[in-house]
Amino acid sequence: LYPGYQYQNVLLLREVYLNNSNHQEEEGQLGQIFWASNEIPQEYYNASIKNNIVGFKDMDNETQSILEPFLNNPEKVSPCDPSQEFTTKCEWCENGCQITDYPAPLENERCHYIVPRNKSSISSVLNDKDEEEAVEEDDESEIDSQVDVILYRSRIAGEVNHLYTGTRNGTSSDWSNITETNIADDVSNINAGNLPDGRVYLVSNAMVNVVRDPLYVSISEDGYKFDSTYVVASCEMDVFKSSRSKISPSSREEEEKEDDDEHMGNTNDDESLQGERWGCAKRYSGGSKQGGVQYPQAIAMTEASGEAAGFWVIFSLNKEDIWIAKVPLTF
Repeated sequence: LYPGYQYQNVLLLREVYLNNSNHQEEEGQLGQIFWASNEIPQEYYNASIKNNIVGFKDMDNETQSILEPFLNNPEKVSPCDPSQEFTTKCEWCENGCQITDYPAPLENERCHYIVPRNKSSISSVLNDKDEEEAVEEDDESEIDSQVDVILYRSRIAGEVNHLYTGTRNGTSSDWSNITETNIADDVSNINAGNLPDGRVYLVSNAMVNVVRDPLYVSISEDGYKFDSTYVVASCEMDVFKSSRSKISPSSREEEEKEDDDEHMGNTNDDESLQGERWGCAKRYSGGSKQGGVQYPQAIAMTEASGEAAGFWVIFSLNKEDIWIAKVPLTF
């Protein structure tokens, strides 16, 4: 998919029309895909022309006026410094996010959220042992201060992997040591944030599986215990079964072996995964191309009206196609 290497410094963007847009398109409709650079990167020129992807200078005046202050001042708006934070997977934290060089078993996937206000401040979260050992703060102002949480992906071969966490009690405080939680993870990308009412959401592949399936959204009332979980997308959904090309059982066995190596070294004897009912069949083989619904990002659209309002999740299917799912804000 890449011409020898993955691009590092230029983003691909896409318009999403709102009801106050000067365009005639309906609210929520997807618009033009374009590069966040005046010129199309040379190594992607042919593919961009074929797929009608343009450079920033070829966009309309409204789009240019909105984005120009950001694109011309990247140092001012960048949420993190990759040279210092050892990652290009940036999260924004007031006064800076936790800096780590990702010692094993941590991996270069992380997400950030804020503990809802008026919840007790503790040094680490999401692990029963940590909660029992937590020291409550007597200072009311400290209890009500912002508590930041960063979750990290981990990988230990042959074991059920869990997310790790670092926390900070107050935006001027130091970050805690990074510790293991009891949240299972299928070694995929994770995304978290806050809903309009302050509750915390976590979108992840929380069930260890041969492939990254299902994709869940988990909800926490207090930022420490995620006790409500819902399926956002699954390979068992008909929409994926009907839209995917099928590959031969022998190819499936090869792909599953690659996926197993990436995960826990398990073997898969479930022949049903090779059958027509399984919805996440890959079209192309390749390195690190685990199957499944994976690599999510999410946002709660509460100020939008009509069909655009809701909880939106964007994710990859088999690292081949990008899907968008809308979930009502009723969880």
